[in-house]
Amino acid sequence: MAHFTYTRVGGVWATLTDLLSAEVADLDSKTFRSINGDDGGTWAPGSVIIIGGQGIQVDGPLHATGEFKAIGGSLTLGDSSGDVLTVGATTIFENGVTFTSPTSPTVFAGIKPIFDNGLTASGSVSLLSTLSVTGNATFLGRLDVSGSMKLGDSIADVITSFGAFIAASDAAFATNVTLGSDATNNIVLQGTTTAQQPINLVNKGHINERVYVVASDSDLTLGVEDADVIYYPNGVLTADRNLRIKDLGATSGSKIVVISDEPTLKVTIRRDADSFSLNEVRSSSGKNGSAAVRFMAGTWRRGEFSVYP
Repeated sequence: MAHFTYTRVGGVWATLTDLLSAEVADLDSKTFRSINGDDGGTWAPGSVIIIGGQGIQVDGPLHATGEFKAIGGSLTLGDSSGDVLTVGATTIFENGVTFTSPTSPTVFAGIKPIFDNGLTASGSVSLLSTLSVTGNATFLGRLDVSGSMKLGDSIADVITSFGAFIAASDAAFATNVTLGSDATNNIVLQGTTTAQQPINLVNKGHINERVYVVASDSDLTLGVEDADVIYYPNGVLTADRNLRIKDLGATSGSKIVVISDEPTLKVTIRRDADSFSLNEVRSSSGKNGSAAVRFMAGTWRRGEFSVYP
C-alpha cells in the first residue's frame, strides 16, 4: 500500500458535516504511524518502502545497520575527488569492478575486498589488507600491497600489471602472471627471490650478470654483493695480485667467476676468512684463464675452471 487511505472517500470534506469519533481515531492512528521528520525515531515497516520519481537526497550521514541493496540502475557515491567511501567490513564484488580514476588512488585499508569476477583498475591501488581476486585482474597504474595478496584460484586466471607493483608482505599468485607490456618495462626484485620450479628463458630472455672490471693495480677484497663476474683486463696489473673473496652476503650455492686477460701475471683467489688459496688465474697456455668459486657448506670452495687455448 503506497499511502494511507483517505479517512473520507476521495479526501473530500463537505462543509458543516459532523466529525465522527471514528474519523478522529482514524486520523490519530495515521498520524501516529507517520514518520517524524524533525525529531526522528525508529520505525519497522511491514513491507519495503519504495521511493520513485526524483528519488531521495540525504544531505547528512546515511547509516544502514542491516543489509543495504542497490537493485537495478547505477549507484554513484560521491561527486568529487574529495569525497571518501569507507567500508569497514568484508566487501564482495560478484560481477567485476572497474576503478577508472587515473589520478586518485583506490585504497583498501582494514577490509578484505573479494572480487569474484575480475578486477580492473585504471588508477593506482593501495592494499593495506588482504585482497582476493578470482578471475582476471588488470592494474593499469601503480599497485602497492602492504598486506597479503592472493590473485586467482585457477591457472587459467591472469594477472596483468602495466604499472608499478610493490608488495611489502607476502604476494601469492595462483595463476599466470604477466608484469609489463613491452621490453621497456622493468621488474625490480629487492628481496631474496625463491623459485620452486624451473625458470624458463624464451625468445630474447637471458640473464645479465654483474661484471666488476678491475681498474686498480692492487690486491682486492670483493664478494657476491659486489659482482658475479670479476674481470682483469690485460695491462692493469704490474705484479701478481691477491683477490680475496669475502663471506658477506653469500649463501649456499653463491658463485663468483674470475676472468683474467693478463698473460704473465697471476691473480690468486683466496678466502678472505682464512687466506686459503682457492685457485690461480692468468691467461696463458697451461694456466687458468678463468675460475669459479662457490659457497658451499659454510665457506668458499674451488669450483670449475677453464684454460684459454
